[in-house]
Amino acid sequence: MMNGKTGPFLTALACAFAVSGCTPASDPSVAGPPAQAAPQTLTVERGDLASVLVVPGTVVDRPEYALAAPKAGTLSLGNTSPDEPVTAGGSPVVRVGDVPLTAPHDGIVADLPAAEGTRVGRGATAAVIRHGGLAVQLQVPAEQAYRVATAPTSAKTTIDGGPGGLECTLAGTVAGPEDTAQDPADSAAPYSALCLLSLDTEAVPGLTARVGLQLETREDVLTLPLSAVSGRQGSGEVAVLSADGTVERRPVGLGVSDGTLIEITEGLAEGDEVTVAAPGFE
Repeated sequence: MMNGKTGPFLTALACAFAVSGCTPASDPSVAGPPAQAAPQTLTVERGDLASVLVVPGTVVDRPEYALAAPKAGTLSLGNTSPDEPVTAGGSPVVRVGDVPLTAPHDGIVADLPAAEGTRVGRGATAAVIRHGGLAVQLQVPAEQAYRVATAPTSAKTTIDGGPGGLECTLAGTVAGPEDTAQDPADSAAPYSALCLLSLDTEAVPGLTARVGLQLETREDVLTLPLSAVSGRQGSGEVAVLSADGTVERRPVGLGVSDGTLIEITEGLAEGDEVTVAAPGFE
């Protein structure tokens, strides 16, 4: 039996338990499940791309290089013979069909691998010239070969510990008369070449160098950072943010790259939103 003193105490205690039992469900300090963060996105924009690939090289002295046939045709040697001097832009060294081939720099004829009247294929070595000065021998690493989809148009080189910003002339390596020119888009072999320096260039053979290959230029094209695209040569995939906030994978066509941005040839429109991270790397 409750006495007069315990009755009010028990009543208060019951009220306290009732309040404490309800408090956790309505306590704002207790966190619920975290909300999913929205993906970071960027906008597809238009811009110009100048595809320049920088590759390592080594300075070499008086290397031999190929004058390649620009098309299939019949080889005409004229009066050219081995060990004959040639001058830059001078008389034709040989002809393939109706196309004359001249030396880009002074040198000598090192070899004529095919006889007069031989039918040669496009890219075959029509004559071998020994350069009269220095050159940089280069090779594009296999992991960068996708960027050399077409032959480079020009090049500049910087010799480590030597002169920099030097214009140089790209020349092919020597191939047989029935061989075709190296096509890096179809070949598993890395692209290799010689970058012929002017005859007054001073450097020590064996020095390392860096060669910037001018590949292609594109004006007013759709671009995205490489980090937002899966795939690198011809086709790839991006993650597109839809109007309802969902993310969908979408195939895209890919063009040239400058090593930071890549051209989008199809699959997206200017203003589309894609995730910063490529599909599979979100």
